[in-house]
Amino acid sequence: MLKNTDTTYGSLHRAIHWIMAIMIIGMIAVGMYIHGLDADNPAEAPTKLALGALHKATGIMVLLLVVLRAIWVFSGPRPGLPDSVSRWQRIVAKSLHHTFYLLMFAMPISGYVMTSHAQKPVNMYGLFELPMLFDGQNLEKAKAVFEVHEMLAEVLLALIVAHLAVALKHHFIDKDNILRRMLTGN
Repeated sequence: MLKNTDTTYGSLHRAIHWIMAIMIIGMIAVGMYIHGLDADNPAEAPTKLALGALHKATGIMVLLLVVLRAIWVFSGPRPGLPDSVSRWQRIVAKSLHHTFYLLMFAMPISGYVMTSHAQKPVNMYGLFELPMLFDGQNLEKAKAVFEVHEMLAEVLLALIVAHLAVALKHHFIDKDNILRRMLTGN
């Protein structure tokens, strides 16, 4: 089944969820690795540049996927939570999901703003370059936006860990079908 129903997630929703989860966790890991590399070290500089270019292009792909995901998710039915989930847990779950979407938009946008201030173009896998958002280099603004980008990554990572912990709690302690729905659709 491709589409969601009121009781199950469709295969497209599940595929986008897991592809984006892998991409975002990978992007955070690669971003942390890149941050640890020294651009002034001749042995590390080429790796930092190559991974940085890949990170920027993939960030734009994540942005495009989150737009498509948001259109898909918010235009059709979504399975509800089991009756055993309390009202406050429903509010927290909904808030968490909205925060995820906000962060999935904010992360790549902040990265693009940062690289535009630094006048370091986003090369989309050698196919084309995205235009700069600003004329002229402003490294102070680029550094300030980097701090925001880094903080957003830390918050997103913490929310991913919380999301995973809650999903495991539902599966192993509550023994409901919340995790199974995202794994198998059942």
